[in-house]
Amino acid sequence: MRDSIAHLPLRYFRVLPFNVDHAQRAGEFARAVFEARKILPVQLDQRAVIANDTKMFAQADAMPAITHYLTAD
Repeated sequence: MRDSIAHLPLRYFRVLPFNVDHAQRAGEFARAVFEARKILPVQLDQRAVIANDTKMFAQADAMPAITHYLTAD
C-alpha cells in the first residue's frame, strides 16, 4: 500500500543528501553485486537486487558518522 512519507516515523532519523562520493561508491557496490550474482550457484529470483540497496549501503560506507544500517528485509 502506498502512503505519504509524512506517516513514517522519521523523527528519530536524519535524512542525508546523496552526493557524488556516495554515487561512486554505489557504482562499486552495484558492480560487485551484479558480478557475484552471475556466479552464485543459487538463483536470486526470490529477491531482486534493487539499485537503492547499493545506494544506501554506499552512503553508509562513505559516511564515517553512520554506524548502523537498519532494514525491514
